[in-house]
Amino acid sequence: FPDPNKAWQKGGSIVSQDDVAKIKVGTTKDEIYKLIGTPHFSEGFNAREWDYILKFYSTDDRVETCQYKIIFDDSYEGRLRDDEFVATEFYWLPASCAKYGH
Repeated sequence: FPDPNKAWQKGGSIVSQDDVAKIKVGTTKDEIYKLIGTPHFSEGFNAREWDYILKFYSTDDRVETCQYKIIFDDSYEGRLRDDEFVATEFYWLPASCAKYGH
């Protein structure tokens, strides 16, 4: 995971657990962008990996900060496949944040 201090949006963003839960294997970059916005680091649209700093409200009104990494399909071999990249892997830091992806 990248250093959170290197994020262009230092504080991350508050997102809906429902929106994050919609992101599954096969979700396109465009769909992810509409659900949780642009990545918080300097990845471009064609990057194979997007990293986010996400904040969630917990049941006791605390805010939990998580890092979320999405890895995209690399089978395009350097060319765009109908301009779609699809999500294939997801990682959370700390690992306990994975509960927000369900």
